[in-house]
Amino acid sequence: MLEDFAKHGLVDVATDYGLILLAFTKRGLENMQVKPAGAARVGAEDALVLSWQQTSTTGGELEFFGNQSVRRPLQGILYVRKSDGLPLRVQAWAEHPDAKRTIRDEATVDYALSTHGFLMPASVVHRHLVDGELKTENLYRYEPFKTVQRRRRNQVHRSARNASATARQMTHPRAALSPNAVHLGP
Repeated sequence: MLEDFAKHGLVDVATDYGLILLAFTKRGLENMQVKPAGAARVGAEDALVLSWQQTSTTGGELEFFGNQSVRRPLQGILYVRKSDGLPLRVQAWAEHPDAKRTIRDEATVDYALSTHGFLMPASVVHRHLVDGELKTENLYRYEPFKTVQRRRRNQVHRSARNASATARQMTHPRAALSPNAVHLGP
């Protein structure tokens, strides 16, 4: 499938940025150096800024080339709300030489609390640069999370027709994303 995209000129495709927050779990932090880097504002919020760098490829960028893949460690900046440490933004990038060029993929993921009280990605900006020149830029906006309506027990699973109707009613958070070629996150 990825080869078909490349044939049509779609050579830079990236997804799954919302998952990058998982790099900051207890397990992810075992393979990461984190240092204070000052203060800033993210929107209307005062934020503490932390620079971070993965010390191994575990949980790093997963990049596909034809039928081969390579993991690369990420580095970046984490912005957390000063008042309570809630993540507001994650910036991440990976850079590597490729023949006589330098390839850099970077992403900025902004997070917000949902109306249901949990943290979820709100938007992502992904950039692909070759020798410092911007080649592609992608903007992803996530739809708000929607809860699934509960049905009475005796109404569910009465027939295949009812089951398929129930499945069509279920919704979940999603973004208008392209198929995986670069995966930033664990």
